[in-house]
Amino acid sequence: MILDLYQVQSIRTDGGEKAAEMPYLEGGMGRVYRVRHTEWQWDLAMKVPRAQAFQTPQQRENFTRECESWMALGLHPHVASCFYVREVNGVPCVFAEWVDGGSLKAWIKSRRLYRGEAKEALGRILDVAIQFAWGLDWAHQQKLIHQDVKPANVLLTAEGVVKVVDFGLARAKAAAGLVAGDRETSILVTHAGGYTPAYCSPEQGQKRKLTRATDIWSWAVSVLEMFAGELYWRSGTVADRVLERFVKEGSRIEGVPAMPEEVAELLRQCLQRDPTARPHRFPEVAARLEKVYQKVTGRPYPRQQPEAADLLADGWNNRGVSYHELGQAERAEAAFREALEHDPHHPEASYNLGLLEWRSVKITDQQLVERLEEVRKTHTSSWRDEYLLALVRLERGDVDAARALLDAAVDSGAGDALEIRRAQQVAERLGEGMKCLRTFKGHKGRVTAVAVTPDSRYAVSGSYDKTLRLWELSTGRCLRTFEGHTGDVDAVAVTPDGRFAVSASGDKTLRLWELSTGRCLRTFEGHTAWINAVAITADGRFAVSASGAVISHEDETLRLWELSTGKCLRTFEGHAESVEAVAITPDGR
Repeated sequence: MILDLYQVQSIRTDGGEKAAEMPYLEGGMGRVYRVRHTEWQWDLAMKVPRAQAFQTPQQRENFTRECESWMALGLHPHVASCFYVREVNGVPCVFAEWVDGGSLKAWIKSRRLYRGEAKEALGRILDVAIQFAWGLDWAHQQKLIHQDVKPANVLLTAEGVVKVVDFGLARAKAAAGLVAGDRETSILVTHAGGYTPAYCSPEQGQKRKLTRATDIWSWAVSVLEMFAGELYWRSGTVADRVLERFVKEGSRIEGVPAMPEEVAELLRQCLQRDPTARPHRFPEVAARLEKVYQKVTGRPYPRQQPEAADLLADGWNNRGVSYHELGQAERAEAAFREALEHDPHHPEASYNLGLLEWRSVKITDQQLVERLEEVRKTHTSSWRDEYLLALVRLERGDVDAARALLDAAVDSGAGDALEIRRAQQVAERLGEGMKCLRTFKGHKGRVTAVAVTPDSRYAVSGSYDKTLRLWELSTGRCLRTFEGHTGDVDAVAVTPDGRFAVSASGDKTLRLWELSTGRCLRTFEGHTAWINAVAITADGRFAVSASGAVISHEDETLRLWELSTGKCLRTFEGHAESVEAVAITPDGR
């Protein structure tokens, strides 16, 4: 994930998200919307709790604090990432990874889990159970217990990749006093951190201290539900007895494959009432299921368990982007540095940290380019390096260099990447916008000032050659030259009706010009040093000028002039240096 260079205008919730018209899910917690983050160009899941749960600022704070444990999990292929929590209309909303296939609970109810022949369906159940275990194991490695493990908290992509969600939300909902009421499966109790009774462990039911063994129990209850094809028990604390009855009777749902004896034995061990008697870690549980998978399908299990070390740099980088989204610049920078500790040439972290430092004037754009060029040398097989460097080139205005890098990225195999296509479109727009449409020639000295008439048809320029010129923008023709100043013309402003211009000069005067004739209608005298700037009020009645000589420290004032008479109405004193610029509020006050 990278910080975005380009702002995209759209309807937003509170940050860069554009909400879908309808929620894709509604449950005990509230609603879940599919939203589009218009800057990241990603779809996110926006979890919106019920507003009545947050009656006090403390409840909102408690909820947000507990949700941060999910965000801290970082990146894992079998965990849906939580990016940030942001208040929308006074309700803290969770913004997490969008997963397009729906929940495991929905797959069970719709029978999608059991499609195909019995062997195919059995392989699919085992595949889901293994990935499910891997996702929970990653949380356990980060010292986080889920506490509300159930099929509703398992999402699948359309290709069948499992993503476990809602880490810490059981505690978050309990901390906020949010109790759900979805009849059989979503009733949360608030002791022991919050849980769903149909999947809870005995120690949860008895309000005892929880360990990761409680997630192993609830995982086993969820696997039991996959083989049963339905949920017909109200409390997970009796799942050990439900299992024995199920082994004898089998599923009551047609088309659900039978549970292999090896799986039944594994579930018996996971459903031991003594937590210390259960398997200690999920990898040993998953390894046993992999053997069952090979036995029942006749082929090795096709997925590889992700290596934790490979995920750390990516996870810290994504965490940095999340902090940046929340406006926590220092935490974002620290996260990017942590990512680079794990991988000194991590492309995205190098880019993100460099972008933050460039924008806060800690490094120059050239230093950022040099950093990313160094990263390119170590990642010769990836197109991401060319892409990231192209983004920097675009922001610098090096459109041709950016295009060459994007072409190189396409040659590296990124021809179908959305990011590349989007960057090429930006390069195309910038290239068109940066073309010089017309050159205006005629001044014999440096051009120091320019103003455009309100109808956008003409421009007035001022120069060191002591003249002003009126230009027709559509043709580039000089329509008129205004002569009269005896010093450099340093500033020019046009009245709101487009009929007159006021110029400021090193000859210590201002002049009012009629654009249609070129006549000098009035000269404003009173300043005793160069006049550096001028602005006109929105009603066109007054002008304010700024003066001062840098070396001699003369006339470091502003003056208010009445354009119809040329009178100086007021002098503004107080500056101790030359006054170089002036602006007027829209109300003219």
